[in-house]
This record gives sequence, C-alpha cells and structure tokens, in this order.
Amino acid sequence: MQIHKNTGVFTFALIGMIMLNSTCVIQAQEDYKRNTHVKICSLKEDNYYKVNYRFKDHWGLNRDFNIKFPVKATNRAIEQFGVPENFLEPYPNAESVLLERDRIMKQGMFYLENNILKVDKSSVVEFYSETYGKPIAENIIRLLREEKQDTRRNRIEFTMKFVQDIPYGIPNTKDRHKFNGGIFVPPQVLIKGYGDCDSKTLLFVSILVHLIDPSDIVFLGQKGHVLSGIKMEDVRGMNYYTYKENHYAIAETAGPARRSLGERGPEDQNKSVVETLEFKGDFVYDPPVYEKQETTPPTNRDDKSESNYGKMPLGPAEPIQIIAKNEYVKPVYLIVEYMNPVGDWKNRGWYRLSPGEHKLIGQTNNKYFYYYAVSEDVEWAGEKILKFANEFFHFNEVGIDRYPGEFELILSY
Repeated sequence: MQIHKNTGVFTFALIGMIMLNSTCVIQAQEDYKRNTHVKICSLKEDNYYKVNYRFKDHWGLNRDFNIKFPVKATNRAIEQFGVPENFLEPYPNAESVLLERDRIMKQGMFYLENNILKVDKSSVVEFYSETYGKPIAENIIRLLREEKQDTRRNRIEFTMKFVQDIPYGIPNTKDRHKFNGGIFVPPQVLIKGYGDCDSKTLLFVSILVHLIDPSDIVFLGQKGHVLSGIKMEDVRGMNYYTYKENHYAIAETAGPARRSLGERGPEDQNKSVVETLEFKGDFVYDPPVYEKQETTPPTNRDDKSESNYGKMPLGPAEPIQIIAKNEYVKPVYLIVEYMNPVGDWKNRGWYRLSPGEHKLIGQTNNKYFYYYAVSEDVEWAGEKILKFANEFFHFNEVGIDRYPGEFELILSY
C-alpha cells in the first residue's frame, strides 16, 4: 500500500436544502426516473459547479449534501474519457498505427476485447475516485462517526442509498465528439443529476474504494446491465456470487429502487461476468470504528434531543478509546493492532494523521495494544514483529493503565 497527501478539490457542507433557479431542471434523454423525496439541483456559478442534493439514507433520514468543484479542472477531467469518433473507422494494420491506437485507448480509459471497444472500469475508478469520490467518502465517515454508526456495513448501505437516489436516466452523450460507450463518468453523474446502471456503478465504486478495502469490490457484468459485488464473510439471507472461493453480495445501485446489500431486483440476472477491480491508486484506508452495528439507528435529525443519536452500549467493563495524535511536523501514517471489546484481535491501517490531528482508532478492554508508524523521514518502530497486509513490521507495545475513558497515543519526535 502506498501513501499520499489528499489533493481533493471538493467542498462539503451539511446545510438546509437550497432550491436554485431553472438550472434545477434536469432531463435525461430516455427513461428518466426519480424518487419523490429526492431533490438534486446543479448550476455553474463563480467558476464552480455547485450541486445541492437531498436523499434518504438507509434509515430513511433526509441528508443534504452540498458539493462544489471547479469548472475548468472538472471539464478537463471529463474530456479525458473516451476515444475520437474516427477511432471506429478502418485503419492500416501498421505497427506504428497499432501502438498509437493502444496509447489513445489507455489514455481514454478503454480497451479492446475480441475487436470490441470496452470501458476500462478500473481505470475510470483510478482516475476519478481521488477527486470526485474520496471527499464524499470522507463526509460519509464523518457523519457516521458523529452518530456512532461507523461500521463497514453502514458505510456500504449509506453509499448505496446516496447513489440509488440519484435519478435514473440514459445519458445524453451525443453532444461530445468522442465515443464514450454511452456512459457518464462520476463527475458527470453529479453535475447532470442522473445516470444509468453503468454510470452509477462507477460513481458508487469510486466512493466505496475510500470506505472499504478496494480488493473487496468486483464489477458484475450482465447482459445490458452492470452492478457491483462486495466481499462478505457472512452472506446469510443475501444474493451473492462466489468467485475464487470468496462470496460477493450484490450491490444494486442503478435505482431508483432502494435495495439493500444482497437484495436482487427484477433487472438482475442469474449469470454475471466477474471483473476484478484493479485499483492501483494511492489511498489511505481509514477503517470503521465499530466492528458491527451496536447502537440504535438515528431517528429524525430535525429533533435535537440527545436520545435520537443513540449511545454505544458498553460491556461489563467499559472499553477505553484509543486516540492517536500527531505532534510531529509532517503527516504520519499509522497501523494499529488491538483486541476489540468482544475479544477479537484486529489490525487496522493505514491511518493518515496531519500535523496536530488526532483520531479515534479503536476501542479495547485489553491491557495492551500495538502500533507502527512512519512519516517521510521518521519511523516509530518497536520489537514486536506483526504482519499487516502481507508484510511484517516492527510494532511498539503500549500498556494501558486506566479504564474507562481515553488513552492518547502521542506521535512525536
């Protein structure tokens, strides 16, 4: 796994819904469908695209996202996708021509299979997820942590509803001078305010790679339909596919139907071609705080009473919260291994901590936990050799001498 600095250009705010002028009228060429509770409006203002979006999460609560990103940079990113229209015309079978065509396809995020041009889904996710998926993912994490609901399952279900509620429609791509397979790339789905199964699946995966391990995600190709699959240890009650001895629950995000993880719709077929996600991009996976949902789901967010948000029930001995704080002058990347409150050892990382940043990294009732950290020029290593992501690191052992409350892990030099 590689590490990097966040260069996203989104601006997020949780605000009341702002209804805009006539730019709110969003029309697809064909088969436009929208859930009645959804409000999605976009306009171009002060050299920015601004999108206001209201949807319901998997608890049925209204969520308002305000998304903003620069026009010129986004237009350039959109134009990157696709190949010239004349690419489909006959061409000489010369080596130089073939090499140039291969370069154009890769640059436009396409590949050739059995003489058929196909969208390179992994390349699309690779290219767009950092700028147009990661900021949404970070906002989802923040919301779930504020409401003490940050589990892997909640991250997946929340993101599914975010994408499902974006209206369904067949993309109008005829105004472009490129062949693009008839899909919208992730920023287009947000700007246009609609998308089809292919387009919305690409947006969903572009967000989800920053919420769960990208290697847990596959694309499921069906005749005239695309969805994704999420690797799950427990698939009881779910529709799933088995691939290389792993089970992948179907994630149907085409909408407007609001299906749960593992729930099949009438458009889903019995056979799928599994396409693995070859995500090579630099990313920092910030794991969920909780192993499973143990809190009462939040209720009406307009009611400010504290009980609406629920509290994490504690066992016989209240666990301590492990808080990591970076007091070094440069970003620090951290791995931890700890015993969770139900007695299972977990290792998590890489956490990225900016200078001065502190972050909740887990809860434990155990007397010890372990960590390894590194920055650009400093390594925090110990004598305990432990394995993480198929590599061995020298971890530090930390003793905890008080319960309950918080234990602060200070990273300084």
